[in-house]
Amino acid sequence: MSSPLRTLLPIKFSLAGLMLSLTAGCVLCGLAVNDPLRAIQCAMLALPFVPTAILWLVILGSSRRPTTILTMSFIGTCVCLMLFQSINFATAKPAIVRIPGHAQLYFDVINTGRCTIGAAFGTLLFGGILLIEEFRSRRLAMKAASTAAQNPPPRRDSIL
Repeated sequence: MSSPLRTLLPIKFSLAGLMLSLTAGCVLCGLAVNDPLRAIQCAMLALPFVPTAILWLVILGSSRRPTTILTMSFIGTCVCLMLFQSINFATAKPAIVRIPGHAQLYFDVINTGRCTIGAAFGTLLFGGILLIEEFRSRRLAMKAASTAAQNPPPRRDSIL
């Protein structure tokens, strides 16, 4: 007998996903060792979107309509990034990252934080609301099915 939690949140793991993620991690480590300056520049661009990617994986893993939720989460991310970029914080100077033998890299902590929070908030807001609505409709459908099973419609016998 399956539990209600198991029906609401199916577990989806695959060996292919594990192998792809390990391969990608090894390739990224190899590129970072061969060209550390370019690896730091790419990390500065990619790291703000890591929380958003984790939220996408969590939301998509527990949904029965992943393409709809992925689309709405992407739209929410874009909308919140535009809103958060319109807010101007002029409170801190960029941090300087120094690598021996290379030019200095300027890293704006405030802009990066604003980008990270905006992207994660948009994903959580748009994708999360759609996921909550999906859980609510699924629960109502389960209740309707259980009441229909308990109370069958009356039989109509024909008189001939």
